[in-house]
Amino acid sequence: MNMFSASRWVLLGLLIAARCAQGQAFPEFHVKAEVLSDNSNPFGDTSSAELCLTKTPQICYKLPSSYNLDPITEKFTSSSGEELVLFLAHTFGGSGSAYEYALLRSHAGGLTNLLPDVVTSNISDHALWQMPNISTMPVFLTSDYIWEDSYHYGDHRHEIRVYIYNDRVAHYEQVLHYATRRRYRSADLTEDDRVKVLNAERRTIESKIHAYVTSRRKR
Repeated sequence: MNMFSASRWVLLGLLIAARCAQGQAFPEFHVKAEVLSDNSNPFGDTSSAELCLTKTPQICYKLPSSYNLDPITEKFTSSSGEELVLFLAHTFGGSGSAYEYALLRSHAGGLTNLLPDVVTSNISDHALWQMPNISTMPVFLTSDYIWEDSYHYGDHRHEIRVYIYNDRVAHYEQVLHYATRRRYRSADLTEDDRVKVLNAERRTIESKIHAYVTSRRKR
């Protein structure tokens, strides 16, 4: 193969790689939160928030019934360059409301939620951590307060749950959970001054994740 031919193959490879990288970008989207069907009884409303692709509006992902308030989207990129969108919204209920989560992947056929059913209370925390030595996909985590007394707000222990992507089934699976020893001041998920429980517990969480992965590899 002469130098000219080799250069053509290198250029072709770079073009293919660039197109693949472009294909991993999450398309432009918008979120719709349906109008309440009965404002006099918000607890009976069954509408849900919906994320739709802007250029192909017929392609949408809808959260389960009643999860329609204050939808949030957060974009993340895996260590392999794939863009994902975390999509969540909550129900009515005040201090007793709940959040539903979806981690969306875009593909030719539409949108797929990579998470199992994940629900937390409003006194919770969530995160996606890049841990390329564990997985090319981000590790998904939640913390939620543990009801041990008669009030929502105050100092509570939290349950930490860890979800890791399983390449064989192309889906996330919960791999471990534990209750914190420390109690953390409780606050709504949307409050800026709330304690980030997952950050505070990060060293313990990472240690448990590494122990889990090591035990799996020995089998």
